[in-house]
Amino acid sequence: HIYEMRNHLPVHSERAPVEEWIKWRNAYLETEIAEYKKFICYWMDRYSAENRLLMTYEGLTDDLIGAEVARGLNDFLGQVEGVTTIDTASVPCIWRAVVKNEPPPQQAEHIKKLQALAVNQPQNEAQAQGQPPVQQQPVLGQPVPGQIAPQPVGGQPDPGP
Repeated sequence: HIYEMRNHLPVHSERAPVEEWIKWRNAYLETEIAEYKKFICYWMDRYSAENRLLMTYEGLTDDLIGAEVARGLNDFLGQVEGVTTIDTASVPCIWRAVVKNEPPPQQAEHIKKLQALAVNQPQNEAQAQGQPPVQQQPVLGQPVPGQIAPQPVGGQPDPGP
């Protein structure tokens, strides 16, 4: 993911070259292992086995089993009162669109417009790439005038891992 972002490639589109991976591994392995241990301990201490779902990035992004892993996530979330999940039959299509960046053809053009907005691409640049002009929308994470910011439940944010 880091390699793809640094090189302006679509997410989940390719693996970094081995030499890039080795440089990253040598620089960050110990830190990443320590952080992952804290992450796992945090969640293992707070929830029982039946209230946890363990899935891997590799499984979720795998061409053969990724959609099934996503279906497991959908089913797990469906056990929670008040959570509305998507139809199980739709999971593979949504997985391909989100994880593999392969939306259904009828939605691809609309997604391109939204992606241009998400990166705050100027309209003339989008038009130069053959994309029709799109109406400017607020940038995610930026306050919308007149909108009240959500407050954490109980007034205290979860400290997280």
